[in-house]
Amino acid sequence: MSTLQTRTRFSEPHSKSRLVKDIAPILDHGRWTGYQKLVLLLVSLVAMLDGLDSRVLALSLPSIVREWGVARSAFVPIFAGSFIAMALGALVGGVAGDRIGRRWTLIGSVTAFGATTLAGAYAHDLWSLSVWRILASAGLGAAMPNITTLLAEYTPIKRRSVALSVCISALIVGKVGAGLLGARLLPHAGWRALFVASGLLPLALAAVLWVILPESLRFLAARKPDSATARRLLRRLGHTLVPGARLVDNGPLVTAVPRASIRSLVSGEYGRDTLWLSLSFFAIFLSTYTVSTWLPSLLTDAGYSLAMASASTSVFGLGGLICGIGGAWTFSRLGSRVPLMTLAIGAAVTTLALSTVSFAPEGGTRWASTLGIFLVGAIPGVQVAIFVLAAEMFPTTVRATGVGVATAFGRLGAVFSAFVGPPLLAVGAHAYFGFLTATMTVAALSLALIRRHVARGFVARQQQPIDASPAGG
Repeated sequence: MSTLQTRTRFSEPHSKSRLVKDIAPILDHGRWTGYQKLVLLLVSLVAMLDGLDSRVLALSLPSIVREWGVARSAFVPIFAGSFIAMALGALVGGVAGDRIGRRWTLIGSVTAFGATTLAGAYAHDLWSLSVWRILASAGLGAAMPNITTLLAEYTPIKRRSVALSVCISALIVGKVGAGLLGARLLPHAGWRALFVASGLLPLALAAVLWVILPESLRFLAARKPDSATARRLLRRLGHTLVPGARLVDNGPLVTAVPRASIRSLVSGEYGRDTLWLSLSFFAIFLSTYTVSTWLPSLLTDAGYSLAMASASTSVFGLGGLICGIGGAWTFSRLGSRVPLMTLAIGAAVTTLALSTVSFAPEGGTRWASTLGIFLVGAIPGVQVAIFVLAAEMFPTTVRATGVGVATAFGRLGAVFSAFVGPPLLAVGAHAYFGFLTATMTVAALSLALIRRHVARGFVARQQQPIDASPAGG
């Protein structure tokens, strides 16, 4: 019997048992089909636009300050409120994904952050801008747990780390794209044009998702095992479900936690790792958003032009892209502990070195600072890789909830970044980068205390495909 064959057998004539088909061998050990790669493409596009949308206010900040004649500190409540909304969105989106489905939650979140970003282009005061950004941020927060969950549940084990790292790296591509788009639009068309572009793109993608994004087969196996949708998706993967049969998922993590609940993650066997994972997310998001939100202002204060400051932050994103994909790619070879610790410690050392550099916009100092900003990309690199760890750590029944809880704590770190930015900029670059050294040290220590890291060679040690057997009615 091949690894993809599913054994079904009839029970006794008067038994209430039914034919079942186990999807674990198909999804975990089958070939990576074109349809599954389409899922990777779709969720990566969502992640990319999520990254783009999250940067529009930070990039527009110098222009809005000049146009409205307000102090930069007046935007701290907007950034803080936005990050709180992201945290709440991650919690609600994670639970919703486990209860009503990954597909509908994801489509709703993309529509929400696209429409509200577009509306923000027509804001004329801080109050209206803050309302639209907070609503957009809630949508952004709800998207990420369902992006990672849907992709993890459609990708074979041996491809999962790479697929997840590519997807989360698309988030950084979006941030890089935002910097490049801002460098082109802000000097000529103004900040409102950047908001319009960043709102229309997600709305267009939401329409595409409505038509072709599938629901998770693992979710359907748990909630609607004999539905027409499940049969159709199974056919797209090259398999059929005979009349009267239903789907089951006998994967190794399916029954570890019976129901989607936050309580099940903060107590019992998952409590300690949920705590340290959440603290890691907090420190990493605090570091990432301190850079992505306030680095443009740091550079413009040092004498860089607006276009040059936007382009320099794209260098930071490029470094994150390379570090993130490289780190996650090594998971199946080295496990997750070594790559994550290496990136976190490397980021701490780099920011410590940058705290001694003078950020002048000309001469050799400019190139040294640009190289340093590129190496600081190890910070978002850790952010990419830790999402891969989170998606592998939690059982299927609470995977979206687990990623949502960790992401929510990360967003709280982003809240703090809104408050620490202005005082750090007032002191100077040495305080700014010294703070990043401290936060990445906390991240490294928290990562070291997680027990459920992806083990070295984990692909080879995964359970072999489980044959299906009749289930009681």
